[in-house]
Amino acid sequence: MPRKRGNSTGSLYKRSTNGCYIASFYDHTGTRVTRSTQTTDRAAAQRILTKQVSEAALRKEGVIDIRIESLAQHAKLPIEMHLTDFEIALRANGVTTRQVDLVCGRLRRVINGCEFKAWGDITASRTMEYLHKLRRLVSETRPGISAQTFNFYLQAVKQFGRWMVKDRRAPDNPLAHLKGLNVRTDRRHDRRALSEQELLGLLNATATGPDRYGMAGAERALLYRLAVETGLQVGELASLTRSSFDLDSQTPSVTVEAAYSKRRRKDHLPLRQALAGRLCQHLDGKGLKAPAFVMSASRTNRSAMFREDREAAGIAHKDEAGRVVDFHALRHTFITNLAKGGVHPKIAQTLARHSTITLTMDRYTHSLAGDELAALEVLPDLDVKPIAAKATGTDCVVVDGVEARSNLRSNRCAKSVISGAASREETERDTQEAASSSALVFRGNTHNNASSETVGVGFEPTVTTSATPVFKTGPFNRSGTPPHLQIVIHRQCPPPAGGTL
Repeated sequence: MPRKRGNSTGSLYKRSTNGCYIASFYDHTGTRVTRSTQTTDRAAAQRILTKQVSEAALRKEGVIDIRIESLAQHAKLPIEMHLTDFEIALRANGVTTRQVDLVCGRLRRVINGCEFKAWGDITASRTMEYLHKLRRLVSETRPGISAQTFNFYLQAVKQFGRWMVKDRRAPDNPLAHLKGLNVRTDRRHDRRALSEQELLGLLNATATGPDRYGMAGAERALLYRLAVETGLQVGELASLTRSSFDLDSQTPSVTVEAAYSKRRRKDHLPLRQALAGRLCQHLDGKGLKAPAFVMSASRTNRSAMFREDREAAGIAHKDEAGRVVDFHALRHTFITNLAKGGVHPKIAQTLARHSTITLTMDRYTHSLAGDELAALEVLPDLDVKPIAAKATGTDCVVVDGVEARSNLRSNRCAKSVISGAASREETERDTQEAASSSALVFRGNTHNNASSETVGVGFEPTVTTSATPVFKTGPFNRSGTPPHLQIVIHRQCPPPAGGTL
């Protein structure tokens, strides 16, 4: 027999004489529940117990939706409880401590600024109003947040909303429809790529420079070269050890563990032979777990180290367009050099380890000075004077009212009207003028009539010559030459000795 779970009305009891009544009953899942009624009055305690037992029965029958009831309870909880659980969930998913602190710090600033006390208080309008308030100019020396920072704050609160829905704490995300600003209208920290001369100057000045923040000049120069030839970020470079490099194979490479990679994957990047040789000398004698570079653990010190080396090389922090040069600019230089060298965009995306080709080509690919001007040289030169059209020597002949055109070049374009009334003298004069060059003979060739007379003008030599046909057209509607005319060129022959034409 199944075990009986007490009576359906529950029970009341006291743990001490002056204590409050304790209600004991079974919930809709059959689990025993013990709760204090917070009263010493038995009648009031009985009413509380009866209500709890009744609600448990309704849940068991499905009259009360458990999920809706749970959502209502979560909506009343203090928002800080949800924020704490959200932070725990991020750390459990493997997000770095720095990223967790950054996201939760932005989230708490918005929550506190909007004075949200519970999840049910969150509205899209109040959130956007507070973010736009942060955009306003605080003072001449302290401007408001940029469009990019605005989007970062908005991204943090929207991420929190998505987690609330996935964790079954909220039915929907009231901030899901909000959109960020166009960051191109308010860029304040755009990076640029270094030119080849700037890069060589930086490496040479660093190699001969003094020690900075515990690193020798030669070691820092090798660090910068590795960054600009692989695109590794400063955090990834700091995580490298001796075992991260494979320098003995035919294709040397460096491996970044997933815990430190920008995309949380284990990455294998190829190395050039010249760089591999320098790394082999640098790493000689180090243990497998020893750091490849003795870098400072402080991000501030790393930035200061590069800034001092950049100033020693005479490279300005900002150019005329306001673009800056910092450590991460070495990664921009790496991707820009790939694009400038004609590397296929898909290969450049793979080496950059980007999820989309748009990120590779738009944000990290920069046009160096003179590249745009050189690209314009492929356009045609419009200062050249137009060349006058040359005569094609097209002859226009009208035979019995039908116009025929030949595409043969000649120094004279004549138009003759052939008729039975033309005089013999005019015909002979035209024949003599044409004798100085190729002679055109137009022979009538009526279809299926081989005995038709020859109609036309031309030079008919007395010496037998061979005819070379130039072209013979097909149907009349596909060419300008009538079908009954055949154009041939006779090679010029000298007139017979002592004879006349």
